[in-house]
Parts: sequence; C-alpha cells; structure tokens
Amino acid sequence: MGKRLIGIDLDAGILRLAILTQEKGSPDSLSLAERAYDNDEELAAALKELLGGELHYGNRFATVLPARDGFVRRLSFPFSDPKKITAALGFELTSQLPLAVETCITDFQQPVAGPENTFAVTAGAVRQETVAACLAPFDAGQIPLQYIDLAPFGYAMGLRHQVPDGVLICLKRQEATISLILEQRVVDYRILSLSPATIGESLAQTLLIECTALQKKADREDLPLYLIGSKVTPALQHRLQQTGQKVRIPAFPLEDDTVDPAFIPAVSLAYRADKAVKEKGFNFRSGPFAIKSQWGITRKNLIAAAAVLVLMVLSLAGSAYLNYASRAQRVESLQSEMVRAYKQTFPNSTAIVDIPLQLQGKVTELRKKLTLFGLDNQRTPLAALQQISAAMPADITVDIREFTYTEDGVRLEGQTSSFDAINRIAKSLEKGTAFTEIQISDAKMSLDGSRVDFRLNLTPARQGGAQ
Repeated sequence: MGKRLIGIDLDAGILRLAILTQEKGSPDSLSLAERAYDNDEELAAALKELLGGELHYGNRFATVLPARDGFVRRLSFPFSDPKKITAALGFELTSQLPLAVETCITDFQQPVAGPENTFAVTAGAVRQETVAACLAPFDAGQIPLQYIDLAPFGYAMGLRHQVPDGVLICLKRQEATISLILEQRVVDYRILSLSPATIGESLAQTLLIECTALQKKADREDLPLYLIGSKVTPALQHRLQQTGQKVRIPAFPLEDDTVDPAFIPAVSLAYRADKAVKEKGFNFRSGPFAIKSQWGITRKNLIAAAAVLVLMVLSLAGSAYLNYASRAQRVESLQSEMVRAYKQTFPNSTAIVDIPLQLQGKVTELRKKLTLFGLDNQRTPLAALQQISAAMPADITVDIREFTYTEDGVRLEGQTSSFDAINRIAKSLEKGTAFTEIQISDAKMSLDGSRVDFRLNLTPARQGGAQ
C-alpha cells in the first residue's frame, strides 16, 4: 500500500481534505473532499468519515493554524546549529512577545546565512491553549496529526516548487494572507480580516495596495500573483488582470493538474506533510503536545529501539567500569606521589596518616613563624583582592573576568555599566588601597551596547614610602 500524505485545511466551519498517494516516493494520485461542521465533535466525525478505513503507519497528516494565532519574529544568531538555536530561542523571544514565552510553543525555520557570519532565523510562537484547541478534534478521532504549521508558512512550503518567487494570496472565508515569497521562502506577509461582504472591486483594490507595498519594501516589482483559497473567483482574477498583473493559479504535476483554488491550501499541506522535505519549517506539535501515539503503531520499531537501548546501557556500564578502574589507579598513583613529596619536603616527619591535613598543619606553622620574624604577610594576592573589593563603590555593578597578580602590580579585566563607572572605580582604588597608581589601559563598549569592557593596571606602593 502506498504512503498517504493528508492535508487538512479548516476554513471557518468548512473542512477540506486532500489525500496525496505516493508510490515509490513519487505522487501518484490526488483525492479531494469537503464537509461542513459546527463543532469539534462533528469535525472529528467528518475526518474519520473522509479518511475511511484503518489508519496506517505511512499516513502523514498536516494542518495550519490561522496566521492571526501566531507571533512571528525575525532573529539573528551567530550560529546555525539547530540545537544552539533551540536553546537560545526562548531568551531571544522573551523581550519580543506581548505575553510570557513560557505560555507558548515556539519553533523556527531553516536558518539563512547573512552578512558577517550571522544567520537570519524566522521564529514563531503560538499560545499553548491554541495548539490544544487545534488538537482536540484529532485526539477525539484518534488521528495522529504530525504537523501543525502556521499560515502562510505552511502553504508556502507545500507550494515551494509552484511558487519560487512571487506574491502568494490566500483568500479564505474569514482571513486573507498576502505573502511575499523569494527563493521559496516567505520574507514578509500581511494579514487581512475578511467578511462575506468583502468581495468585488474593493477586495481587488485592497489586494493590489498590499501587494505593491510588499514588493516595494523588498525592492522588487512586477512579480506574479498566485491566488489560492475559497474566496478566489474568476471575477476577482479578471479584475486583477485588468490592472496589468500577472495572475496565476498554482498547478500540480499529476494526471489532472487542475485543482480548484478552494482546495489548493489543503493540497499544499499534503505536500508539506512529506518527510522527504529536508528543509526545516514550523511545527508546533512539540513540547507537551509532541505526538506519542505513533510509538505503538509498529512493534518492529519498539524492538529495535529496545535493542539499541540495551546496547547503550551495556556500553555505558562498561565505560563506567573502565573509567572507575582508571581513576582508582590514578588515585593510587597520586597517593604514592604525595607520600614521596611529603617525605622529601619534611624528612624529619615519621608518622604519615593524612597527608593533606598534615600539609595544612605545616603551612599554618610556617605562617606563624613568618609573623614572628616580622615579614610582611599583607603583600599577597588574597590581601590585594580583599583591598580592591573593599575599595569598590557599593553602588556600581562590576563583573571581574580576570585578576592577575605579579610583583609589579595587579591587572584587572572586567565589565561595568558605563565609562563614568570606570573612572569612579579608579578614583576609589587610589584612595582606598595600597596602590599608588591606577591606570585605565583599555575601555570599550560591548557589541550589544549594554556594558563597557575595561582593563586596569594597579601599581603598588614601594616599601619605605618610595613612589
């Protein structure tokens, strides 16, 4: 049996289904269906009816959330590793969303290389309750929905071969999205609210205004307009063509490549569901909503996973034992080295019980002797650090990254809030420490403009009062 790719498009009470059957990795046939529904129960029943029969492991389902339900932001990162982007995504979106990022499901699209070793990332966030509401009828019908994308990005990914460059206009019963697509990617888009009265000349005029604005913003012009959705009519096409626009309806490489514009969103989602698509797109079926029902579809996968797990456990156990044996041998070697070093340093000692504790006692004894001999025990790195810490202004935040102590002085490297703070730190150190000269050798603003990196050289007072 061939693999079925199923696109599910919900249009304000109308369910449109596109089932694309693949044989040996190539599209073979396309079937379309439509049903009206009033609530989640009717939607679940309509889905089961239109799908018919038992669901198979090869079935792949995809749908989209309305564009108004998502928050899309353009971010820039100095790396393209998906794991690193996933780790940093929440922090970057925290200050850019009108709600707490913890209440959302987030995802991102394929990074695009930019200037100066940066990567542009299109990130999206959707409220968790929105994803839960979308999944409710599918869970009720026990339908394993694999992909929840966001309009218009899901449509554009499914139509990447039909719309490489152009303006994709999706007109549905309550929402219209106008997307500028360049090199098979959505680079900008507009959302319009529609009503049953939004038809005719006024709709055509509004679409032309938004299309022109998108193209001018990207310094492009005369791009073809691709129309999809249930509110696309021959009259609308004619009005747009009368203005000199190149108006097209996407076609598909099947026996009958003529698909009604109302079903094209569902067909594009069927192509979006293909696992052969390597480019990463939005999928908000993640986190607490990650699909779990597929685990029980085939026992072979479970057996293979269990076998791999057993091998991993055995490998980890063997590695842990070898690591423990190596560390035990190392500890024994270090213990012997400590005994040898202790005997060489303190040849008159006879009893050796706890070498670290005995060394600590010897150090304490030597410190007491130094004090009796009148030697200066304040000229130490710890004493210098204590003096510097005590002299720092209490109202200034300082992050010391490097502390270098030598006989000639001390070098401090760190960050603070402003250049004025650096000057105050230097003056405070001159007054409150045993250092006679404080030199600011470097001070510069950080890349993000929030902090100032600095370097200070501190020259200590010489013995006998000489400067």
